[in-house]
Amino acid sequence: MAGQRPTVSVIIPNWNGARLLPDCLESLRRQTYPPLEVIVADGASTDDSAAIVRERFPEVRWLALPENRGFTGNVNAGLRAARGEILALLNNDAEADPAWLAELVGGFEADPRVGLCASKILLYDRRDVLNGAGDVYYRDGTPNSRGVWETDRGQYDTPDDVFGASGGAAAYRRSMLADVGLFDERLFMYCEDVDLSFRAQLRGYRCRYVPTARVYHRLSATGGGSLASYYCGRNFVRVLLQNVPASLLRRHGGRMLRAQLRLALDALRHGREPAARARLRGQLAAVAELPAILQRRRAVQARRRVTDEYVESILSEPPPHHAAPKTEPTSVIGCAQPAIEPSRDATLTVVVVNYHALEYLVPCLAALEAAPPPVDYRVVLVDNSPGDGVAEAVRARFPDVEIISNAANVGFARACNQVLRATRSPYALLLNPDAEVQPGALETLLETLRANPRVAAVGPRLVYPDGRYQHSAFRLPDFAQAFFGFFSLVPLDSPWNGRYPLPADGRPRAIEHLLGACLLMRREALDDVGVLDDRFFIYFEETDWCARALRAGWELWQVPRATVVHHGGGTTRRVAEEMSLQFHRSQAYYYHKHHGRGGYLALKAIVGLGVSYRLARSLLATARRRIPPDLLATRARVYWGILWA
Repeated sequence: MAGQRPTVSVIIPNWNGARLLPDCLESLRRQTYPPLEVIVADGASTDDSAAIVRERFPEVRWLALPENRGFTGNVNAGLRAARGEILALLNNDAEADPAWLAELVGGFEADPRVGLCASKILLYDRRDVLNGAGDVYYRDGTPNSRGVWETDRGQYDTPDDVFGASGGAAAYRRSMLADVGLFDERLFMYCEDVDLSFRAQLRGYRCRYVPTARVYHRLSATGGGSLASYYCGRNFVRVLLQNVPASLLRRHGGRMLRAQLRLALDALRHGREPAARARLRGQLAAVAELPAILQRRRAVQARRRVTDEYVESILSEPPPHHAAPKTEPTSVIGCAQPAIEPSRDATLTVVVVNYHALEYLVPCLAALEAAPPPVDYRVVLVDNSPGDGVAEAVRARFPDVEIISNAANVGFARACNQVLRATRSPYALLLNPDAEVQPGALETLLETLRANPRVAAVGPRLVYPDGRYQHSAFRLPDFAQAFFGFFSLVPLDSPWNGRYPLPADGRPRAIEHLLGACLLMRREALDDVGVLDDRFFIYFEETDWCARALRAGWELWQVPRATVVHHGGGTTRRVAEEMSLQFHRSQAYYYHKHHGRGGYLALKAIVGLGVSYRLARSLLATARRRIPPDLLATRARVYWGILWA
């Protein structure tokens, strides 16, 4: 490409994206390095996409396909029709920075070994939050987006060689594609860019991350849900078996198998959710397709030009407590979650997460309506139980409540973070659906937080519906709490169980741990400490956040003059067995995160001792016919799950 600068074709895959295409195409009109052509590869859309492009963007080439061939088929049609030397892909739900193409071309010109370039992808509505800075492939056989969900503080502003490029905003050298091949249409959608990146690396091409090539992505504007779960479940296995060299399969095969088993077991645990069942079907489909996968593997490995050592060097070590990769991608693998509109940010954003809790949710929202805060506010409901009628009921009864409907239960922490990452409100309130704010409570909490700038968050005095005090002020978990949690040797409200004594008066008091049932957080503290840790599915997420806030020098206060009624477990007791397991999984992760491996092992020793004690008591009770055998079987199953949580 010496001398004359290369020509660029931009391909945009589209299927019923009429509402998205105008912003995407306008951003390409503003490019400082004008493309040779822009091609919209349309998979038989039934909306107004074609009319919008022809009327408003006559310079764009409309490539109408007779059917929707998925991401791979639609994109490949565009790549075959393109004439440029550099072939760039851009999702229809993305907006490119004016210098995007110029910077990508510079990435190719700087090094002839570069066969593909990755963009810096940020959230469309929160342009200081990363959606991906190139792709990584872990040694357990799972992919992910580098830096996803991190606040952009310049930590990924250095050009670098990375494993791969997200197909939502990538560029490929035509000669590389001619050598390696296009996207594997057998993948249909999801992980197709991981596969192409892997095949390019095996042929000796480099992937260059270009941080100055910036793209802004709307989350969950296209794709997602059960469809994404199915294809990710299937394609994770396909990509792994087709591309990982034999020596690395032998070296890391155990970890790869455990990762797939974790995904399968997680799907089984959440088998009532459509997305979980879809992932499991995808994994089983990969097993059924094993002969075809192995045939493809032979073809890929026969063309490999790099050493096993090189392949090992481009793989990454999974982060600690690495869980299942996100199901819904940027176009492939980065977790895409519905976003709220930040332009509507108010002084206070109230976040309510629902999971089959309509009978509690209506009184919760009604109480908030009857005792509103003294500032402009908005309420965002994150619905983790699609299809149960909650969203429809809330829209009918509370039309001002904004609703994010997830395709599956993503857990409490991740659901809260969908809002916390998107809003810039000075204050954010996490409110359980089984909590009812009492008159004056929010005013008191806000006054306290505003008057004390070093306080990161405040919480109220929680009471049961009958007025009894509910312990809502705690010390951070230690080993005494873990021990006495299993062995009832001290009263529940004892300091040995981590409880602060009942408040003597209404004055605020500094404590170590507030409950997330009603937690008012300061935006500056969220920016400093970060949002909740997504790896806590439920339980301990607010405990972890409080620990991080204290470590960063912030204070946490309980304000007893503010009262909130909390039913306590109203949304979880119907699935008590599963919640018990979730509690112990989160507890184990918390102790490992904050007390290290030694602390984790000490906790597991306490848990093992406690499980043995409880099982022995249950066996004795069965022998004395105090509990039936079927109850013993249930307890044994739960104790076994707790032991290995």
